[in-house]
Formats: sequence, structure tokens, C-alpha cells
Amino acid sequence: MLNKSIFLKGEGNLFSRSGDYEIHIEAKNKLDYYSFLPRLLCEGINITIDQELCGLLSNAYRLLGILEGMSLYLLNIEDIEQMFIKKEAYMSCRIDGSTIPFERIFGQEKSICKDLEKIYNSVNAIRYSKGVVAENKISNILLCEMYSVIMNATDYKKSAAFRKIQIFELPKIYTPGFPTYNPPTAEYVEIAMIDLEKFIYR
Repeated sequence: MLNKSIFLKGEGNLFSRSGDYEIHIEAKNKLDYYSFLPRLLCEGINITIDQELCGLLSNAYRLLGILEGMSLYLLNIEDIEQMFIKKEAYMSCRIDGSTIPFERIFGQEKSICKDLEKIYNSVNAIRYSKGVVAENKISNILLCEMYSVIMNATDYKKSAAFRKIQIFELPKIYTPGFPTYNPPTAEYVEIAMIDLEKFIYR
């Protein structure tokens, strides 16, 4: 039987501040496992615009103005933008365990491995979202469609949906002393994503 207390060591533990662990027991498969249950963002969130935050916002607007001014004098702004899009896609795939060297994403390779293909698909997903967001708001529907692009689905809108099964990051069965992250259960994903969408617009 899993003991939830072994995961929460110390007050500075990231998981203990951003959510909690949930223990699951499947009698049919004789499998005990845990999943992470993120705290809902819209519960108890009250952002006050105080003097410190006003200063930070003012400085952010100033720096964005400088960046916008500099971009007016760059002849190859589209190339620079594409480079940052590729870097964002690369860093995103690193979270999933991709070990492709960064310089390979700029190559013209005839044989493409799965990791490299996923990075290219992620680039296409970002480009897809730019065209859609120009007319609509950021939404969970859009996020699902972007995921369908990453997975190279043929029909983005039909295949766009949240996952229906539990997935495990590293060991499927818990290893003592190794509290790896397991994503929330399928039942909780939609709740958390709806909460995220509300939080974005708050």
C-alpha cells in the first residue's frame, strides 16, 4: 500500500505548494499508483494591484516598448521569430524526454527520427495557433487542436479531445525513494483545464 506522506518532504516541496498526491488502488489489476492533483488556480486567488506590482508592470511595458522599437529596424524579423518558435518547440519536447541536440532542428535531414518529427510538429502547432488566435481567444479547444497537430492527426477538429486514460511518466509501479511525477487522472484533466482557461481570462 502506498503511503502519501513519503511524497511530501519539507515545506519547500514544489508539489506540496502547488497541489497534492492522490492514491489509486485498482483491485482488478492489483496495481497501486499515485497521481498528482494540482490545486485549482481560481480558488482563493486574489491578485491585488499594489505599488510593487504597478512598478513591475510599468517596467514590463517599458521593456516591451523598447523591444517593439528595435524590431522596426530588423530586416529579418521573420527569421528571428521562426528561430524562437523552434527553440520553444525544442524546449517543450525536452520536457517529454527528447535528447536531440538543439542544432539538429535547423538541419535538412532526409531521415527524421521520432523526437525530431515531434519537434517539427510542435513548430507547426505554434504556427497553427497563431493563425487561429488572430480571430479567436485562447481556449481548451485550441489547445486540443494544437496537440492534434503535434500528434500529426489528419483531422485536427475531430481528434481534438482531452485524454481518457491514465498515463505514467517513468515507472508504472511506484519505486521506493523515487517520487516521480504522474499526471492527474483522466477524470480530473478536464476540470483542471477548464479552471486554467478561466484563470487566463481572470
